[in-house]
Amino acid sequence: ISTVSVLYWNPGKKEEANFSMHTGADCGKERRKVKGTVEEKTLLALHVLLILVVVWFHDWLPEPKGVDAPKDEFSAGRSVEHLSNIVGTGVRTVGSKANEIAVPQYLLKELRKLARNVDTELELDVEVQWPSGGFTTPFLGTFVNTYSKVTNVIARLRRRDESQNSTKTYPSLLVSAHYDSALGTVGASDDCVNIASMLELVRLLSSNITPQKGQKLFSEPHNRGNAIIFNFNGAEETNWQAAHGFITQHRWASDIRAMINLEASGTGGREIVIQNGPANAWISREYARVVPFPHIHGVAQMIFQSGVLPAQTDFQTYRDNHPTLDQLPGMDLAVIAGGYVYHTPQDDFSHIDPKHIQRLGENVFSMIPAFANSKHLASPGSLQYEADTTFDVFGIFIVSYSSMTGNIINVLMVTAAAYSLYVTDGYEAVTSMKQLTLPALGLGIVSPVAVGVILTLLGANMSWYSNSWIAHIIFPLPAIASVCGVYINYAKSHHIKVSDVGLKHRIVSGASLLFVILLLPMTLCRHTLCSFMIFLWLIPVIVRTLCRRVLGIAESFFTAPVYIVLSIPAMIVWWHVYLTVLGFFLPLTGRIGNQVPPNVIVGLLSGIIVSFLALIPMCEAIVWSASTLRVIMRSSSALMAVTLACSILWLPVYTNDRPKRLFMQHIQRFWHDSTGSQVKQDSGLWINPMDYAGLASVTSEWPTLKQAKPEPCNPTNNKNVLYCDKPWYFPVQEMLSGGVWLPIEAPQVDKIKFDVTRKETEDATRLSVTATGPAQMTLIIGQADKNPKVLGWSFANRVLPPRKDCNCHFVFHAQGVPNSVVTESDFDSFPLTDDGRTGLRYNYEPFPEPFTWEFYIDIPKGSPQGDLNIAIYGHYLDKSLSGELASGRLTLPTWVSDLSWSSTWSSYKI
Repeated sequence: ISTVSVLYWNPGKKEEANFSMHTGADCGKERRKVKGTVEEKTLLALHVLLILVVVWFHDWLPEPKGVDAPKDEFSAGRSVEHLSNIVGTGVRTVGSKANEIAVPQYLLKELRKLARNVDTELELDVEVQWPSGGFTTPFLGTFVNTYSKVTNVIARLRRRDESQNSTKTYPSLLVSAHYDSALGTVGASDDCVNIASMLELVRLLSSNITPQKGQKLFSEPHNRGNAIIFNFNGAEETNWQAAHGFITQHRWASDIRAMINLEASGTGGREIVIQNGPANAWISREYARVVPFPHIHGVAQMIFQSGVLPAQTDFQTYRDNHPTLDQLPGMDLAVIAGGYVYHTPQDDFSHIDPKHIQRLGENVFSMIPAFANSKHLASPGSLQYEADTTFDVFGIFIVSYSSMTGNIINVLMVTAAAYSLYVTDGYEAVTSMKQLTLPALGLGIVSPVAVGVILTLLGANMSWYSNSWIAHIIFPLPAIASVCGVYINYAKSHHIKVSDVGLKHRIVSGASLLFVILLLPMTLCRHTLCSFMIFLWLIPVIVRTLCRRVLGIAESFFTAPVYIVLSIPAMIVWWHVYLTVLGFFLPLTGRIGNQVPPNVIVGLLSGIIVSFLALIPMCEAIVWSASTLRVIMRSSSALMAVTLACSILWLPVYTNDRPKRLFMQHIQRFWHDSTGSQVKQDSGLWINPMDYAGLASVTSEWPTLKQAKPEPCNPTNNKNVLYCDKPWYFPVQEMLSGGVWLPIEAPQVDKIKFDVTRKETEDATRLSVTATGPAQMTLIIGQADKNPKVLGWSFANRVLPPRKDCNCHFVFHAQGVPNSVVTESDFDSFPLTDDGRTGLRYNYEPFPEPFTWEFYIDIPKGSPQGDLNIAIYGHYLDKSLSGELASGRLTLPTWVSDLSWSSTWSSYKI
């Protein structure tokens, strides 16, 4: 912003400073100064008021209802009681007692209690499922995901059927959330809040209570055969395994016709629809009709479905693996605010806002009966091919229209805007776009990115992380100032008077032409999801032409305040997008690795949104008087300088509630030759920071880490390693390159028992493998000096091409309940010791017996012994650091969130 001040502001030249060279008599100047002052006050007040209103509505949440709320209303208080009980079981990773026994037993107890007291017109079926299977996923560069006996607790609510016909089908709505947690966290927000809310929703709906008074479930002729299926799934954090097992194997799965998936990547705020469809416009129409607190926007859906984020939910698994439908439609709702503690130990009960639970519960309570009772659930008709454009305004009401209507609006807006620009002066619009709009937009985007680059070069990485208000100053201000600077410099260089409305028209015309150019391909491609964000900016130029040509209103009427008033709908939408996008991406920078500087990411996002937002509203810049401009430029420069100084010199980068994330694995490694003999071994502590700032701030707090050495690895160029010879939990080595290795004594964990049998078949050599170890294991398949030649395997239906980042195959495996649990009776009677103490009752408690993973790999017939390189490793998630490491870990500051566990890694030539 200081650079912009130097380029476009020279207080020494008063004629240029006033932007009114050769303007006539002094009295005329005074009149214009007074007029400019009135406009300045009006415009500034309007901007401030609009931003405050948008921010207030963006953060507003309803008051929570307590446990004593009426029984026919959703209560956050009753949900919190369930939340406390589930979180109290401890960390619930797949394969732990807490996840496979304690929580499912609690869920079954609550659901069976509700089944005994179900409404007389309804029936609630409750059961548990332990599916096993495997699938391939393109996520994280493509890998294979296999699972054994993971857990789903399932309830189906339907109209009572006296015929007891077991083969009858019920067109069903699926409602799903997961109760397992990520490494090292009790996952209060992700996803226990939604599990607790689902229990409260089952209570209401099983009593035949709906938000619409007098309306009951399945009471109309068109919906009496419908049903609602609730899946409390226990393996999402291992990449959607339980969802896959349910949708591909459960006998009710083929009945499902739509779904609502509940997720979280934050601890509160307004949940937002991050995925909708595909097509099936009836879903978004029902949402628009009944939801009391809507939050839906095409930008969120585009960002999440584009694949630019390293994130995915159960929604895609349900959608793409339905037994009979090409794609299962539905809605994916997620909480995204407060993502700083997402997947950390701080994601606990104390960070949950009951207001968020109340809002989410009331919304979903309205959605479920509307979807389940809809005539379109069983027979969507032509609506299954239609997709609506839907967005909310302040969370108060929804604007929704069909794709055909959207196409018509796009055509009309493009035509009307193009005509408006042509009849005024088409050549002037083109010139204005070249001389005003494109320079303003370009400089507006480049300037915050430049700020991000400078901060990165100065070592001020993520200086705004613990105080997000800093990011809302140091990145948007340069963008706004750049747009203003281009307009002001144009006025100065062309000696344009302050009172000349011609420049305002040129600004609006140039920007409108750019928006027409952006909207045109959307119109031709019939893309309407986010086109409203563009055509709303065309309102000023269309209204101007309409008023002049039809109503005969004078050109002089269209002053800066008029243009800005006409731009208010677009400004509301774009400010809302800015708050939503930055609210999601600021916390995300703490966990996306160290490949791209977060200062640049946030600068680019801020620059794009704010620059577009400022193109037309900043036409007010030319009415600023010299004194006002001087105050704005100097105060903005001072504010940015003070903010940067505070963020770099005094304000901490991390806090307890916005911690720095570390992966810390205590590892033992063994290398074997083709005879199975061990030829090498080592052990150490492997530390990976999850953000761009690296380990410098942590090393100063734990001197032992100064002895650690970086271990760079390029598995593509090094054929003697198997995915860096490291036990990556997921295939994310391309995201994380700042890890260090500290040689220390081995962890106290068992080495994986590995047995392989070779058998020649008619077409191949089959390698049958039995691996015995912890609940979560991974297999890396390579081959000496060439691509892995794997003909077939037992993991999934087809063999994938090798990963590009390592010339290998990555196969992840997780097992839920132990093999001793075969029937539901075994599960119900499984012993759990609960002494009634408060706290985490089964935290990290593993099953006593090891897990067994059996699989086979087919390679070319006659392949020599030792031709296939593999690495197999396991994660002992209940084994954290011990001894000296544990003591050193205690010296880490409270703003470090370390996820610690032990791993054993072995390589073989088979």
